Amino acid sequence: MQKRRTIEDLTKELAATLKQLGIKYAIVGGIAATSWGNIRTTLDIEVVMDIKEKVATVLVSALSKRSFSLNEEDIVRAVREKSHFTMFDDKSVLHIDAKGAYGPREL
Repeated sequence: MQKRRTIEDLTKELAATLKQLGIKYAIVGGIAATSWGNIRTTLDIEVVMDIKEKVATVLVSALSKRSFSLNEEDIVRAVREKSHFTMFDDKSVLHIDAKGAYGPREL
């Protein structure tokens, strides 16, 4: 039986992939607050990324290899609409809510 990923594992996998792809990012929300000592329960990671439409294919491919489920069309739509998209962890009930850095103060 395969070990379920923890939220810490998921954060490390995401960070490693974004670093490998050269995508600037910031982890925000509950997981960020927890890492600074403000303990709270969360089942997701929020991330703001400097992402463009042209990176969607590469991001999907890289994260799919790390057992994430995400949809290229959702990423493209989110970038165009300046909204968010979700990435699901295939090894747990955890997920990642992501959005682009759509303004100069977001990263």
